[in-house]
Amino acid sequence: MAVDIIYIAGMTRSGTTIVDRVLSSVHGVASFCEIRYLWAAGFVRHFDCSCGQPFERCPFWRAFSQSSGIGGREAREILDLQNRVDRSRYFWAIRTGLMTPAFRRDLDAYRSWMAHAYKHLALTAKTKTLIDSSKNPTTVAILADLSDINVHVIHVVRDLRAVIHSWRKKKYNPGADADMPQWSAWQTMATWSVQNLACQNLAKSCNYHLVRYEDFARAPQKTIASLIHQLAPISNKTAPFLNESTIKLPRLHSVSGNPDRFSVGETTIRPDVAWHQELDSPTRIVGTLVGFPLLRRYGYRLCRESSSDA
Repeated sequence: MAVDIIYIAGMTRSGTTIVDRVLSSVHGVASFCEIRYLWAAGFVRHFDCSCGQPFERCPFWRAFSQSSGIGGREAREILDLQNRVDRSRYFWAIRTGLMTPAFRRDLDAYRSWMAHAYKHLALTAKTKTLIDSSKNPTTVAILADLSDINVHVIHVVRDLRAVIHSWRKKKYNPGADADMPQWSAWQTMATWSVQNLACQNLAKSCNYHLVRYEDFARAPQKTIASLIHQLAPISNKTAPFLNESTIKLPRLHSVSGNPDRFSVGETTIRPDVAWHQELDSPTRIVGTLVGFPLLRRYGYRLCRESSSDA
């Protein structure tokens, strides 16, 4: 069975989860948020599923495990392979084919496991279209050569300075019962640049669509309608918006991702502009200088933003 993967790529804290959640409301689509963390967060660490059940008691994940034959031992094998090949540092080696025989063997084994997992996720969810918001472009490079996995990439980008501000904030993760990590401005700037450059490269060989978080947050219904029209697996469908900015979100089965994965029911999407006032001037200036080439490419203002900008 051929499976369509709508893969949401980009930098963390860029709005990928809410874009995932909105698309997951489209009929006939199944989302699991960040599937790359299923092995560590679900099978190994047993984080709570976003349906409210502990992972090991969730009916969906129990059915998936039975169908796929993936249990704790297999998950650890997949996780070990993932740590060896599915990392950002290996993106260009995979894209160019410049790799050692040992790396290629691990890559082939991991690719086979991931194809197997995606197919059984689709079978368990009774659909052919999945959403994976794992963000890492390396995963797309790995999946690109699979004949029965069709990948459609949504590259979500957000202003670097907003991402810096987001990574500085404390945020509680109910699935892990712990605060999410916080990053320094320098770590965020480096990762934002590398991640978005790699995501851009995917446009050369994949069905690629760029979405600015700020455009989405200002006009969610309009932005999603345009995006759906461009995505072949769901091009004839609609998202159930109640008005331009409010949508009813379904419950999902996911074990990792932004805490927004737990949100269910009517949700209003609003621009997050707190960073305009809260990000200190030195960090704002350095972020502008470091991010200048990509900020300009994506159409962001380099001077101080007005309060009307997302």
